[in-house]
Amino acid sequence: MDNDNHLIESLLKKFDDPSQQILPRVSVETFIFGEYYMKNDALEGNPWMKNLPSHYPIIKQNKKVRTSKILLFTALALTAALSAPLAFFIDATSQELLILRLYLLSLAESHFASVLIWVSYSLILALIAASFGDWLCQAAEGAGFAELRVILTGIEIPNFFGWKTLLAKTFGLICAIGAGLSIGKEGPNVHMASIIAERVISLGPFKRFKKEINLRYIVLTASIAAGTAATFGTPLGGAIFGIELTGTYFFVNNFYKSIFCSLITAYLFKILQSFKIVPQIGKVSYDHHALCGDFYLHIITGLFTAIIGVTFVKAVQKLTKFKNKRVIPWLYHRYRYTTVISVFTSLTTFYAFWLRMSDAILINLMFSSDKLPDSWIGSEFLGLPGQFPILILVAFLKIILLTIDITIQAPVGFFTPCVCVGAILGRIFGEFSLFLGYSTSPGIYAAVGAASLATSTTHTLSVALMIFEMIEDIHFLVPMCLSVFISYAVSSYSHKSIYDTLISIKNLPFIPSYKHWPIFHDFAKDVADSSIHCINRYCTIRDLVDAFNDCSVFSVRPVIDDDFYLIGEINATNVKKYLSYRFENDTNHLSVRAKKCIWNELTQTSNGPDNEISPDMIEEVEEFWQSPVNLWSEKLKFNTSPLFIAEQTPLYKVHYIFMMLGLMHIYVVNQGKLTGIIAHSCFSQKSGNYL
Repeated sequence: MDNDNHLIESLLKKFDDPSQQILPRVSVETFIFGEYYMKNDALEGNPWMKNLPSHYPIIKQNKKVRTSKILLFTALALTAALSAPLAFFIDATSQELLILRLYLLSLAESHFASVLIWVSYSLILALIAASFGDWLCQAAEGAGFAELRVILTGIEIPNFFGWKTLLAKTFGLICAIGAGLSIGKEGPNVHMASIIAERVISLGPFKRFKKEINLRYIVLTASIAAGTAATFGTPLGGAIFGIELTGTYFFVNNFYKSIFCSLITAYLFKILQSFKIVPQIGKVSYDHHALCGDFYLHIITGLFTAIIGVTFVKAVQKLTKFKNKRVIPWLYHRYRYTTVISVFTSLTTFYAFWLRMSDAILINLMFSSDKLPDSWIGSEFLGLPGQFPILILVAFLKIILLTIDITIQAPVGFFTPCVCVGAILGRIFGEFSLFLGYSTSPGIYAAVGAASLATSTTHTLSVALMIFEMIEDIHFLVPMCLSVFISYAVSSYSHKSIYDTLISIKNLPFIPSYKHWPIFHDFAKDVADSSIHCINRYCTIRDLVDAFNDCSVFSVRPVIDDDFYLIGEINATNVKKYLSYRFENDTNHLSVRAKKCIWNELTQTSNGPDNEISPDMIEEVEEFWQSPVNLWSEKLKFNTSPLFIAEQTPLYKVHYIFMMLGLMHIYVVNQGKLTGIIAHSCFSQKSGNYL
């Protein structure tokens, strides 16, 4: 016993002494391309570590990694340098179209002519905007934010990053804004920035970034920050906004890359805006505002904007569902629907002349610490000053127009109009605080209301930071945080964000964040699909073709041995290349009719008599079909390390793995033997049960 105690004490002493540890304490720094470099100050004093094989990557980063980091930041800089001028071009061109409409209106000599010019001009541009999705690319319609969130989880959407999409998005957005529709441009700007990023990493020096999933994720995430900065010139708010919307989990190491991209974009944004061609949200100076007797008004502002935001999201959801179900069949044709919406919007803005102002001008007017112009002051209403009826009317009409305008089939956004409506609602509370006798600036309430309404619709807290960056004043930090957090809490409890709502409406395969506990009681085996067709390691070409001819939604097939142990997987795309290669090389000695028969079966085409096999052809055709498959062929690219989990793995862990790694599927095994497969759609389809 004494000897045992002595042995334990000696082992403990060696464990406490860093120089005697078998595996000394290390810190691992992860650089791009997944290479690891370990730093260890106890390395030289440990003889065991000195005997490590020479292929262990220890001590410092090499030249290859430094070059790759330079290329990565070059790609981010190019994305930023191209995103800002494109956004400015859209702003300037659409602004000229709006000025042209006012000029044409001034030429009218009668009321009827004025209405006709106003409505016709808006209608023509709105129809042109809707036609881009019909003629060029349908992926350009909408904001694009919902689709981008799905892509960042590993799903590919056809044509989303194409050149035609960029062209249709650019000119469609210009026409939609020029038509006077109540839409924003932040979502489309983010989509266009992501297209630019995807095109940049498709160039020669950067092609490796497109193949590496993690690096492509970094560039696309940074493009979200670039698109936001190109809209508002807010580098920090844009980067954090991108983090909040890309998914539930974010790698902090990627944050400074998003900041780098958004800083360059914001710098170019400020340079281009210095020409003062397009009105922008300007800086405002407020006095220090501390919560005193009017704190309850900021609480009410947060609650009220949360209710308005949730109502707006639900209204958009209802309208979109009615449109998809074609409740009124004659109305929902692309051009008829656009015509009805455009005519209604233009008539509303013609008679409610306050809505003729751009969103930036309206926001500046609401944020101002000065009194409202005389045109915003009417007769008293229920004993309240005359600005209240007009502010309430403008806010009501603005939210109605925003709700219906973003449902047309054209490039549209909604963030800036949401900020505008929130600013008007906040100004109402600000004017009411003055009416009650509080010595505060109503512009502070407008800024608080703008951030609160945008937060309630998007479920992002970074909107407050973006408002601070735009107006360059932070004296009202406490009331802003109070109202924004209340709005976020109420809206997130009541309904999904508008982005999640659009994802569910479009039936996009997105993995949500589970908030309730039922998922913690399930295991991987409870949701695994055991009906997938497996391939034996000694399979023939016939077995390979049959395995991929079933109706499974999976594009891969697992490879097992005779005892059902999982040894790898094969992708359908590589199988097609391999079969074409085998057909070209293994059928040279066959007759023309036999080759045609084999090819028709490979391509699943039917040519009548050509598919009939005569008795003399059976042997040569079967010779091809029964030939063994070479799993190690370069064409097949056999994956010998597929991801798999045990049957008893809790489902919440599986959910975490899918979200972190962006997986499309994962295998379920029992002591190494394949028992099923879990698909990405498993969680997106069950989201309604657990959210």
